[in-house]
Amino acid sequence: MLKRTDNFHEVLKKINAEWGQVESKLGGPYKKLYVKDELEHRKLTKYLKIADLEYFTMTRRSERPIKVVIRGIPPETPAEYVKESLIEEYNFEIEKVAQLTQFKTKRPLPIYQITLNNTEVNKGIWNVNTLMLMKVTVRKFERKTGTIQCFNCNQWHHSAAGCGYKPRCIKCGGPHAKDQCTEKPKDVPLCINCKKEGHVASYKGCEMYPKPKDRRTHFPASRKVDSAFSYADMA
Repeated sequence: MLKRTDNFHEVLKKINAEWGQVESKLGGPYKKLYVKDELEHRKLTKYLKIADLEYFTMTRRSERPIKVVIRGIPPETPAEYVKESLIEEYNFEIEKVAQLTQFKTKRPLPIYQITLNNTEVNKGIWNVNTLMLMKVTVRKFERKTGTIQCFNCNQWHHSAAGCGYKPRCIKCGGPHAKDQCTEKPKDVPLCINCKKEGHVASYKGCEMYPKPKDRRTHFPASRKVDSAFSYADMA
C-alpha cells in the first residue's frame, strides 16, 4: 500500500521507470501496488524504502502468527510459567504469552493469550486440551476492535511490523517512536491525527478514527396499498 500524495501520478511514473512495471489500484487514501510474486514483492519493498516513499505491507495469511487464548488456568499462574509449560510439554515455539485482565478493574483473568510462529509444529496448539495437569480449552483469539492501528505512525489498517511510514510520536507528534520521546506528558493531550485537544490518536471517539461500515442492505419502503383502488389502477 503506497501513501497517496498530491503528486501520486508522478510517483507511479517514477516507480515504473526506475524499478519496473507494477499494477496499481485505488484503495481509499492509498494506492495498492501489485507484483507477480513474493520475490518481486521483497524487491519492490526494498526500492520503496530506499526511495523514501511512505508505504505499508500486508502480511500474507500463511505468514501471520497463530494467536489463541487458553482458558482454565488459575489466574495466579505467572504468564512466564504458562510459556515454559507449553514449551516443555508440547515443544511449541512460543513468541509471547500475556494474561488478560478485566477492563475496568484490571483484575487478572483465567485467560491467557498465546502468540506462536506459524509453523506446522505450532499448529498443534489447536489440539491441546490439557496443560500443567489441568483441563484447558483453546480458542482463536478474536480482536475486540475492528481497526488495527500502527504503533509506528499511529495511522490505521496496518501494524508496525509492515510499516514503511515515517514514525510519529503519539505524545508530541515528533518524527520518532513514543519510547524515544523526551517531552513530558501534556496536561491536555493533542491528537496528531485530527489536531484537536483532549485526546490522543488512539482514542476511538476521534473524528478521524475509522468507523465500521454498515454492510446491511437497505430496501426502499414498501408502497402502501389503498383499498379504494385495484392493483391495475395503481399500476
